[in-house]
Amino acid sequence: METQSWIDDALDCEYINQEQYQGLDALYQQIGGMLSNMISKADDFCKNAPDHSYIAEEPEPYGLSIEEL
Repeated sequence: METQSWIDDALDCEYINQEQYQGLDALYQQIGGMLSNMISKADDFCKNAPDHSYIAEEPEPYGLSIEEL
């Protein structure tokens, strides 16, 4: 929505004309639609992703175990 606001401001301040505004607005709507579809179907985009483990190895236990106390 911030992008749409900046496009509106650019038109209001006459940085762009009506034709440029309409072109940018159409692109904004198209990209917004694609992002919305990706969000609603996020599982489809991630289904083939490898399973990542960000810990290379099991961390050493901290402190003493209960048995050592």
